[in-house]
Amino acid sequence: MTFNDLELREELRRSIRELGHTQPTPIQEQAIPKAVEGHDLMCCAQTGTGKTAAFALPILQRLASQPRAKVRAVIMVPTRELAIQVGKSVMEYGKHLEIVTATIFGGVPFEPQEMILRHGADILVATPGRMKDHIWRGNIDFRYTQFLVLDEADRMLDMGFIKAVREIVELMPSDRQSMLFSATLDSEIRRFSKGILRNPQRIDVTPPRRTLDEVDQFLVRTRPGQKQAKLESLIRKYQMERTLVFARTKSGASRLASRLRERGYNASAIHSDRTQVERMRALEGFRRGEVKILVATDIAARGIDVDDISHVVNYDLPYSTKDYVHRIGRTARAGRRGVAISLVTPGDARGIAAIERSIDQKLTWEDDSKNNNVRPH
Repeated sequence: MTFNDLELREELRRSIRELGHTQPTPIQEQAIPKAVEGHDLMCCAQTGTGKTAAFALPILQRLASQPRAKVRAVIMVPTRELAIQVGKSVMEYGKHLEIVTATIFGGVPFEPQEMILRHGADILVATPGRMKDHIWRGNIDFRYTQFLVLDEADRMLDMGFIKAVREIVELMPSDRQSMLFSATLDSEIRRFSKGILRNPQRIDVTPPRRTLDEVDQFLVRTRPGQKQAKLESLIRKYQMERTLVFARTKSGASRLASRLRERGYNASAIHSDRTQVERMRALEGFRRGEVKILVATDIAARGIDVDDISHVVNYDLPYSTKDYVHRIGRTARAGRRGVAISLVTPGDARGIAAIERSIDQKLTWEDDSKNNNVRPH
């Protein structure tokens, strides 16, 4: 199938060609026709599967044939980085259409965002907290809203946004079309969707197994006081160029990045306690290759959209097996294989056992493996 088979407007097909896309991904192939037909959708799709286009293209397709109005579509996302990323993608897809997209998020002054909202935007990409702030200030009117997207809904639940999202949704017209995208569609997500989605079409094209098969996973023995030295040894041994390192806490991420810089590595940290400017600078540096090692927490990493990450290192094991799958999927992008290495202390035995049960796979210890397989193919 090609994008021509999806019967999108020529303006959208032109943007897609200019972006270098030739064939729709599985989530795009299944979601776009159903969304264009007007169905509510409940989609299981992980980051890196092309899900933004799966909801952006149908919305742009339908809005393009209607008169302009303020806030005709709302796309809610959990983090500032993801808001910026999604807003940029929507604008790229719709650049040949007379449709205005605005992106609002916290951590920056209100006044420029208020000016944008007063001027009028067809599509609003926003985080729930900042959107509520603008609603209270009288800057957002949902009377013309026809489309609602909840992107990375599982992370919204993890971050405690359920109440805020529901309060916002209650202000929208009930006859809107709604689409929910989540890395998992467990019972909690289904409960969350009740009252938001109406008879949704369910689409599930990204089982965790597919991600796991594209990543070479290794465990490395260490002790709590030896972790940093072990990480440095691994960086040198495998000549890691663009590496995402996961720390469990914000303070731990900052501390590790600082110590790596002191040791001469181009490292930076990204987490919610850093200012928006600091987070943007770290992320852009990582994308351009100026920052070789980005140390992140799970929540902050949700906004990282970089295709050529060579290695993911679990400096600390995640709290949940679901987060483990999210983490390692960061390195298997755009058809490339990736490498995920977890530093394991004696106290991590139960965590490793839980991960192995969850992914139905026995993980390999580095010192038991053929080490020439650790670098990407």
